[in-house]
Amino acid sequence: MIRIDGQDRTVLAWIPARGGSKGLPRKALLDLCGRPVLAYTIEAALAAPGMDRVLVNTDDEEIRALALALGAEVPFLRPAHLAQDDSGLEGALDYQWAWLKQHEDFAPDIHVGMSPTHPYRLPGSLAEALQLAAADELVVNVRSVAPTRLDPANCWQRGAEGLRRFLPADAAGGLGGVLQNLFAFNVVLECRRHLFYSERHRRPLPLVLSPLEGLDLDEPQDLDLARLALAGQRPSAARACGAEAQGCLVVLGKAFPAPQGPGPHLLRHPDFPAIGEAEVAAFALELARSERVLVSGCRIQEDAHPYRLFRQAEDGRLDYLLDVPQEIRGARQRYPELLRFVPGLVGLPEGLPLGVLDHPEDFTLFELPRERLLDAGDPLERLELPGQR
Repeated sequence: MIRIDGQDRTVLAWIPARGGSKGLPRKALLDLCGRPVLAYTIEAALAAPGMDRVLVNTDDEEIRALALALGAEVPFLRPAHLAQDDSGLEGALDYQWAWLKQHEDFAPDIHVGMSPTHPYRLPGSLAEALQLAAADELVVNVRSVAPTRLDPANCWQRGAEGLRRFLPADAAGGLGGVLQNLFAFNVVLECRRHLFYSERHRRPLPLVLSPLEGLDLDEPQDLDLARLALAGQRPSAARACGAEAQGCLVVLGKAFPAPQGPGPHLLRHPDFPAIGEAEVAAFALELARSERVLVSGCRIQEDAHPYRLFRQAEDGRLDYLLDVPQEIRGARQRYPELLRFVPGLVGLPEGLPLGVLDHPEDFTLFELPRERLLDAGDPLERLELPGQR
């Protein structure tokens, strides 16, 4: 229990772990540096001060056996129809609430959702979130967030008439300031349910996590990255872009030496060491035929659901970046034609002024494989670069 609003409150951590995951089959059971993936989240929940119960919500007997061995509770198995690829967490949570009420007459004062797909949590992060909630009697929700690694202003969709922004320009709001919702933990204070009906007070309060804590196991490459990080290869801090340096030209967040003369100019950024001479030569050939700014880019492999994106308001709480319809909130969304400009290579045709580099809607995409555009200045992408660890 923890003391909130002058009373002792029960705290339940619940961990959803279905057996039929697709991107990483059976990922809750996979080995991650000598321990199952699920172990990291169970151990983090058990270590949180004041935690009364840690419950794993699963449909799978093998996951149930592992969870029990790790010290968690698994009082029920979720029905199969609530553990499909398109099943939302809301259904699993509703079933859990109903089961606990019917069979135990129990409802926690505070429940904390924790996804096992976020294996790394710094010691004390969850305790800090609970302290944030306790410190303000008008808080009903504290969410873990991290600065998004995919600037939404830099995400585009390919259509019949060329590229168009994935999000409206005014919603994206330029570089920086956008936070991505994580499910490392989501603290909900049921004991303050009366505040749920307030448009103002039900808005979440954020706890901003480190890039490493933002690791989300979804695809095989995510597991490889987590193994590197958890084995002791800690991401170094991202290098400053150097925009303050005199004479620098900033394109999509990367600083280049300002070109001189009328052009054409081919700018190559040192933060992308996987770009080779063959890519540069092909880019130069395309630039010679182009009448618009040419910028390297790649397809986005990550889940880019706009419902996961927030901006922190002046009062410290979170507002959704976009108003996403309720019927698709929380549902897995895929955008196969989603791309992003990655300024490893930037080409300015002859005669164009430098000012056009401020308008990415006028750029032409030179598509390269993602592995060629890994950014050594990004603390996580750097781990994927051979020889850069």
